[in-house]
Amino acid sequence: MYPKPVYKKPRKIKFSPLFELGYCFNCLRTYGLERHHIYGGNPDRQHSETYGLYVDLCHTCHLSVTDEKDRKLVTQLKIEGQKRFESIHGHEEFIKTFGRNYL
Repeated sequence: MYPKPVYKKPRKIKFSPLFELGYCFNCLRTYGLERHHIYGGNPDRQHSETYGLYVDLCHTCHLSVTDEKDRKLVTQLKIEGQKRFESIHGHEEFIKTFGRNYL
């Protein structure tokens, strides 16, 4: 008679976060941090979550990155994310997973 409650399954993280800093990656603030997935979009955001490719950013820096006003920081994050990913899994796996080379 009553609808069943829908339970959302927790995401399975295969690997630990590569950028677990505890402060903003850009301006070094330690308060108001938000998680930013380095690679966005439908499949890439899920891959970023799975492989731990996300960083902590303060609210101001996160807005500048998501609106892509700070293209230098966006490019820096993608290059650094690819370097860290390739040091563990290799270049071919990165291209297979994300389909693009940022280096």
